[in-house]
Amino acid sequence: MIEPINPEQSQPQQRQRIFKNKSFTSLLDGMTVTTVIIIFVSVAMLYLTNISVNIDMSWKDFGYEAIILYIFTVAINFLSRSVAKRKGRETKAHKEAYELVAQQESEIIEKGLRGREAGYCREWEREELKFARKTLLSSANVSLEEFENKYLCYSDKELELKREEFGLTEYQLKIIKKAKRIKRLKYDERYLSASLKTGRRVSPDGEINTAKYEGIRTVQYLLTAFIGVCVSASLALEIISNPTFGTVVMCIIKILTILISAVVGMIGGYKLTAEMETAELNRKAVEQKNFLIWCENLSDKGQKKQIEKE
Repeated sequence: MIEPINPEQSQPQQRQRIFKNKSFTSLLDGMTVTTVIIIFVSVAMLYLTNISVNIDMSWKDFGYEAIILYIFTVAINFLSRSVAKRKGRETKAHKEAYELVAQQESEIIEKGLRGREAGYCREWEREELKFARKTLLSSANVSLEEFENKYLCYSDKELELKREEFGLTEYQLKIIKKAKRIKRLKYDERYLSASLKTGRRVSPDGEINTAKYEGIRTVQYLLTAFIGVCVSASLALEIISNPTFGTVVMCIIKILTILISAVVGMIGGYKLTAEMETAELNRKAVEQKNFLIWCENLSDKGQKKQIEKE
């Protein structure tokens, strides 16, 4: 027989585990920041001490310089972003949102509701489609019931031929066609779990999740950083032939490019977790609550039917 664990005895262990996690996170952040500083200082020394005076700089040399600058810029941005993302997850709002999602997921599992998400999502999809069509049709004074029972079964060409028979105006016919073209949204049932990762199907709010958003932003950053580095290297290629004060200025511009990349990475990473990810967790918590209420209502309906049969 397994003896129950005393909550008072488990608290010190939990505190010790949390302390270890915080210590590891702090150590990881410290190492990351140190790495960023080392890279930044190394690049600064490289560009301030190694000034080329070769007038006939080839495209090969230009490409080499651009690649080195690009690697440093992207590396510092990613490292800075990782630190800021962890800091964003340490905010009170993010912790509370994540704890609420995890708590409600535990409630779903404890009540044996895991596996019913598909039914809830399919009903949501049907209701959302009806609402979207009803909203559009109301502008043409056409009811949803009339649309589903009378017009939905016909193609666009058939509706045009039957327009006078149905007594439809041109505007009503146009709205009915639009309503037919409204696509049914897909609700990924995995959205109701504590994990932020979902499939390719959309969430109920129709907004892109933070993981996909970060992927898109990363691709955009890599492209813009590459263009910026090429511009910086090309400017240096023109001034490098005259190693004067302008040359030093261009070296400083290169260093500032990397510094700005680090700042942008930190701001973007913090905003991603502290704001966007927190908002997504709050939306997820609302959907979990709606799912729990839906299951309760479904259970109540089942009990009423059972009583009526008896």
